[in-house]
Amino acid sequence: MKLKNPLDMHLHLRDNQMLELIAPLSARDFCAAVIMPNLIPTLCNLEDLKAYKMRILKACKDENFTPLMTLFFK
Repeated sequence: MKLKNPLDMHLHLRDNQMLELIAPLSARDFCAAVIMPNLIPTLCNLEDLKAYKMRILKACKDENFTPLMTLFFK
């Protein structure tokens, strides 16, 4: 069996150098991923979430990858 557009349902990308390392690897093999919001500090508002999504897309470079963003609820 070959999956045409696999989806990662639980992805921790972290931030900064780890994001730069992991995001392109995930984007190469997956079409999308549900992004876990537990950074330090946690992503608990829309502005921070949008900024993190932009950092993810930038780190993925030209890959066709959709980060499915989630918020951290306290």
